[in-house]
Amino acid sequence: RQAHFMEVEVDPETGEVDVTKVVNVNDVGKVISWEGCEGQQYGGSYMAVGRGRSEEVVHDPVTGVMLNGNLLDYKIATIEDIGSVETFLVETGMGYGPYGALGIAEDVATVVPGLIVPAVHNALGVWVDAYPVTPDRVLRALGKTANV
Repeated sequence: RQAHFMEVEVDPETGEVDVTKVVNVNDVGKVISWEGCEGQQYGGSYMAVGRGRSEEVVHDPVTGVMLNGNLLDYKIATIEDIGSVETFLVETGMGYGPYGALGIAEDVATVVPGLIVPAVHNALGVWVDAYPVTPDRVLRALGKTANV
């Protein structure tokens, strides 16, 4: 069991989405290491925000060659990309692992990217129709075009 929440601020003029807060609640069965579990939630949050906001493989439409196969052009999230991350661990002892433990990192990294589109909709009242939620996609959802 898990619950995740995201708060964003969106600039309707630029389309920029700032993730100001992520809250993760995970049933971990039995906590073996509090620091390890919280670290999984933090790491999963940053991976998720990167996937949801900026990570996109771009291919040349003619040749099929990957155009952003490096860390200069393939943007991953850093500590500057999320305002705060709050972590909550719930122990039910109902896990399938040793001592009733469960894994959680994949849960956070998989579920949290899906929170960005509804958070943007909550902020602006429009739906962005594709991931990642880039400024140009936000502006397009608002019926505007990016100034290039």
